[in-house]
Amino acid sequence: MTIVIVMMNLMNDPESLSKIVENSLVGLIIVDENLRIRYVNNVVEMTTGYRKDEICGIDVFELVVPEHHEKVAKAYKKGIGGKPVFLEISYLTKNNERRWVWGYVLPMKIGNELLGVGNWIDITANKVLQSKLRESEEFHRSLIEDSIAPVAIIQNGVFAYVNKAFEEITGYRKEEITGKNPFKFIHPEDIDIVAEKYQRLISGKSDVESHDFRVLSKSGEEVWARVRGTRITYKNEPAVAITGIDITEIKKSEEFHRSLIEKSLAPIHIVQNGKIVYANESFENIVGYRKDEVSCMENLGLLIHPEDREYVLKKYRSIETGEEESSDVSFRIITKSGEVRWVTARLVRINYQGKPAVASTAMDTTEIHTLTSELERKSDYLSLLNKMLRHDILNDLTVIRAAIEVKDDGLFKTAMSRIDRISRLIYEAKNLEIAGDVRKEINLAEVVREVAESFEEANIKLNLEEVNVIANEGIKTVVFNLLNNAVKHSGKSDVEIVVETHAENGWGVLVVKDNGKGIPDEIKDKIFEEGFSSGWGTGVGLYIVKKIVELYGGSIVVKDNEPSGAVFIVRLPKKFTERCA
Repeated sequence: MTIVIVMMNLMNDPESLSKIVENSLVGLIIVDENLRIRYVNNVVEMTTGYRKDEICGIDVFELVVPEHHEKVAKAYKKGIGGKPVFLEISYLTKNNERRWVWGYVLPMKIGNELLGVGNWIDITANKVLQSKLRESEEFHRSLIEDSIAPVAIIQNGVFAYVNKAFEEITGYRKEEITGKNPFKFIHPEDIDIVAEKYQRLISGKSDVESHDFRVLSKSGEEVWARVRGTRITYKNEPAVAITGIDITEIKKSEEFHRSLIEKSLAPIHIVQNGKIVYANESFENIVGYRKDEVSCMENLGLLIHPEDREYVLKKYRSIETGEEESSDVSFRIITKSGEVRWVTARLVRINYQGKPAVASTAMDTTEIHTLTSELERKSDYLSLLNKMLRHDILNDLTVIRAAIEVKDDGLFKTAMSRIDRISRLIYEAKNLEIAGDVRKEINLAEVVREVAESFEEANIKLNLEEVNVIANEGIKTVVFNLLNNAVKHSGKSDVEIVVETHAENGWGVLVVKDNGKGIPDEIKDKIFEEGFSSGWGTGVGLYIVKKIVELYGGSIVVKDNEPSGAVFIVRLPKKFTERCA
């Protein structure tokens, strides 16, 4: 009521009314029944670019773009009938710029003249925004709809939208999928993990989730998809948009290569940060550990022989850090049963689960290393036997021949002793050859008892602990020569000999003591040399003893006994596991 009173008062005050109309934020245009412009306010003047004196009197059709002339004509007919007209048309400004205007025209009879009084609202900016929005929507709709990647929107637990690629990958049409529970299309074994990730998204605990899982197509085929889910707002409600790619062929390829690796005859494993993160069946077979036992190991070094560990681990680190791309390395491993085996591995730098790692393809080269070692030992044996035959035996045969030719009784006794010596050398050569045979566990105490029985007249005391060493029948030669040396070369007729055996830090120890005159310090290092003789040995016996012991991987030393005599200490290897205990 107040507004009406104000308007009535303004009608009595034309000047105030004119100010309001002229300065209104909304344009005002008045046209006559011939559609000629009779009046415009400041807003129309500013938006069209025409001055009032330029625009008043012109035909409306001169402003409106040609394609909207018909629309204006229809509106005119409607207005003549006395009805309000709503228009949205495009017009041209004075500088020929195309713009949009919206308004309504109300037929009004003023005096005897029918006029059309209308509002003029320039909506060009809105039109531009609408056009851009429409273009953007069409662009993105086209991108999504025609994308080669399957796209779907899940809302309220059902499919709200799927694109063409989603239809193709599943074999279902849109109408068969839309409104359906998405979990009906997922392989039963993958449902739980997918449902968990979906709940994280829809509850807002996560914005993005990714996973590989199997989709069941309409034909029943299993299709592997790599899917990324994103939490979005769709039609003003929470939803999950998923995009994916078909990785079925990739999975088949992975399965093929995984099968090749898993069933490979070559042991293969992957090491990352010093730990074994993958091992195939052949690797299990060679080390004797199951995969779960290997993966629980603190580090790779637990499988490597202590003497090779530092060098091999350094190699693995240099490959993983990129200092080297690949390398070949041979080293010893310790199996679950404690057996020591040789492997030759090729180490290659790879990416495993997105991080640098080392892939190792190995060969069991134990037999090759064993044969090589045996060949080296055989070579040493043959060289030694050859020296013995050429040097000692030939020299003794020369003495025997001279004795026969001269027929001297004294020389004959010497010849007989040389014959005994040759026999002994042949026996020693036989035992040395035996020492090159395959080694096994032998009870050292039993060997000592057996050999000691052959020295019936000697005063030998035994203090024996049962201990097994890795040797063979050649160990008897070692014991015999040490006892024989003590009996014959101690420099004492009533010599007392004590023989001990015991275990010490994983080694079997043989100790032979006598209370004779001992061995001078200046020749202690020489008595084991080939051919050395100074009343302390045969010149061959102790040399052969040392050679056999070293072939077993052991050692021999001589020390002074207290208060007199000599002590020979032989250390022989036990099983590797006992040495590491």
